[in-house]
Amino acid sequence: MARQTLKDMAKSREIKLGHFLVEFMTPGIGHILKQAGCDFALFDMEHSGFSFETLKSAIRYFEAAGVAVIVRVPAQENDMLARACDMGAEG
Repeated sequence: MARQTLKDMAKSREIKLGHFLVEFMTPGIGHILKQAGCDFALFDMEHSGFSFETLKSAIRYFEAAGVAVIVRVPAQENDMLARACDMGAEG
């Protein structure tokens, strides 16, 4: 089954479950969240020590598990927003 994007999820009124990530990151996190029933992950860079390098790796982990990624960047500046989207964040 193909991975459901955030855009696909928005078309349905079904409940979507996600998880807010602030401090914990491991290569298996995407599969852990998928097995727990998560449709998406919200990755917080504003109130955590996560760097863009960590984000880049994390997005690959989520993609491998079929979990959509939303990122809260440290500041609402175009370069930070564009960088997160270029890495694969959907929102």
